[in-house]
Amino acid sequence: MSNHPLNMVRLQLDVESMRHSVVHALVAHQGEIQKQVEAEISELVTNGYLEHKIKESVRRHLDTAISDAVKNAMSSWTRESPTVKQAIQNAVTDALWQTEKK
Repeated sequence: MSNHPLNMVRLQLDVESMRHSVVHALVAHQGEIQKQVEAEISELVTNGYLEHKIKESVRRHLDTAISDAVKNAMSSWTRESPTVKQAIQNAVTDALWQTEKK
């Protein structure tokens, strides 16, 4: 008979024991951990970091929204405008002719 199942049980007990030790240690230091977290949050808020991150996120989202709006407007405009279609076709034709001349 193999010791494999017995080793698995022992490993499970060891892991469970370690988990309980970690949980008890965290509970014992919960007040201290809470104070450290609050101090770090306070530091981030008062030194302008949080404000900077909020502005950065807003700018990124606005940039995406504006780009999408322009892309959608241009897409529908180019589909519906014969003048734009002709200008694009002329530009592509000119570019192809320039390439062939070289």
